Amino acid sequence: MIRLLIVDDEQMTRDGLKQYIPWEELGVGAVETAKNGQTALELASVFKPDILLTDVRMPKMDGIQLASRIRKEYPNCKIIFLSGYSDKEYLKSAIHLKAISYIEKPLNIEEITATLKDAIAMHNEEEKQRMQAQKMESSLAESIPLLRQEIALELIKDHPNPMRFADKYDTLLLKSIEEQLYTAAAILLNW
Repeated sequence: MIRLLIVDDEQMTRDGLKQYIPWEELGVGAVETAKNGQTALELASVFKPDILLTDVRMPKMDGIQLASRIRKEYPNCKIIFLSGYSDKEYLKSAIHLKAISYIEKPLNIEEITATLKDAIAMHNEEEKQRMQAQKMESSLAESIPLLRQEIALELIKDHPNPMRFADKYDTLLLKSIEEQLYTAAAILLNW
């Protein structure tokens, strides 16, 4: 479920966006609104937005300050700025914060919807990659005991070949094994 936070000091803009964007069709499960950056930041600590749709100029805390704080707390949050001003400094700040877009007011629902589709696609792709990475880490963690056993058998052979050993176990697997200290010993028993 994607969570989206709309922040704008104009109630008509907040209500209009919440009402006229087809959120469910886009895959957004929860939409919250705030009237300024300070209120939004308090709400974000509970709501944890995946996408932030924020005005630039607002009282108490502007959209740039809000986005900067959100970026620190939620680095994967997608940021979209709305503004009635095309000030270069705001644009530079938006680029620095890696915003997806900077949409000028008056707002166009089709433009916002298209931008939201891009943000949602990016979010979904990143989420898919995170899940794959977690699955790989889990698989690696499960295979470590077997890998340790195989390495131990490889080390106690009569003439272990270090080059073949290095080629066989790539750096990813060796790194996880190197994190712990191991000692290999070969014992010859003469009955």
